[in-house]
Amino acid sequence: MGPPARNHRANKSPGTGGRRSSIPVKRIDLKTAVKQHKWFIAAIVVFSGTVTWLSFYEAEAPLPAGDNAALLPVTVVALEPEAKTLSITTTGITEARWPTSVVAAVGGRVEMLATEAEPGNLVSRDQTLLQLRSTDYRAAVDAAASRLADARLTLAREQHEQTVTLKTGGRLTTPFARRELQVAAAKAEVNAAESALADARQRLSDTHVKAPFTAIVLERHVTPGQWVQTGEPLLRIAASESLDVRVELPARLWQRLGNVSSRTQAEVITPTGGRWPAGVRYLSPTRERETRQRSLILKVATPYQGEHPLLPDQQVDVVFSGPAQADVFAAPASVLTTDGQVWTVDANGQLVLEDIEILHEGINRVLIRFESRRQQPRRLVRYPLGSMLEGQQVAPEPEPLRSHPS
Repeated sequence: MGPPARNHRANKSPGTGGRRSSIPVKRIDLKTAVKQHKWFIAAIVVFSGTVTWLSFYEAEAPLPAGDNAALLPVTVVALEPEAKTLSITTTGITEARWPTSVVAAVGGRVEMLATEAEPGNLVSRDQTLLQLRSTDYRAAVDAAASRLADARLTLAREQHEQTVTLKTGGRLTTPFARRELQVAAAKAEVNAAESALADARQRLSDTHVKAPFTAIVLERHVTPGQWVQTGEPLLRIAASESLDVRVELPARLWQRLGNVSSRTQAEVITPTGGRWPAGVRYLSPTRERETRQRSLILKVATPYQGEHPLLPDQQVDVVFSGPAQADVFAAPASVLTTDGQVWTVDANGQLVLEDIEILHEGINRVLIRFESRRQQPRRLVRYPLGSMLEGQQVAPEPEPLRSHPS
């Protein structure tokens, strides 16, 4: 037997005469191929996934048909400018008119305190509020009257002696001899005695403490039986015929108020709802040191009469009737942005952000005036969004304007 045949096939090509082929057969390793072409395979996977997602998204959310399909819908209210008489509301502080401290002109014990001398009571001019013990002062009046009588007696005696001397004394060369100096001294003593008597009577009168003018009692500092010294405060009063209201206005409100005169009228509103008409007393010629604002002083007549008096030292609302304003838009408060501007929609349906002057701002309504093109009607956007852009195309939805209370 010959040698065993080798375990391979011989490739025979035509024309080779049956000779074996010399071309080697190359084996392909799958792991090596994947490693060499991994980025290509990854790109194919990503592309396939993207195509699949886009097909799903388009199938789930197709865009609606129509020209306004992608436009932002906005609610607009159409308004035209008009002339309005605006009220200007600010705050003020009530102040007592002529606050006065009633002090003791003389010392003594309080013997009587009038029932009207209590805080909150009204007193009339020259009404006795309290009385001090007057015994010592009456004695002083009597002593001063006695001194005056003696001085007058002395003057009469000197004048009589002068008359006798001039008639019987012959030639008198000196004033003393003519008793002119004696008479002058007696006259001076009479004048001094008269002044002392007037002072004693005034001190006696001062034991009766009276109201210097028609007033309201603000404070009481004494009680019956109390001993008071000269100059010690007894009561604090203020004029009751009127009361002041101090108002400080910023520059922008001064401009809206216009010319202030004695004919300018206002209304004072208390926290409890009481209303009082007020007029202008004067405009302060100086500015406040801290605020640098000018004060306007109003006057309210008879503030303490009635069931609910207007009292000093309280904050009140003050409403002025300002001059008529032109080109005013009365709009819902919902048109304002957080920055105090408004969005409008022009004739091309595009958004326009505009600057305005807020003349009055209420809970539900605002009165505004545009900084430019004031007389042009506007379509104002209600409930503006923070994402709105200047020139953005929108789909306006008109809303009829209803009554919007302030």
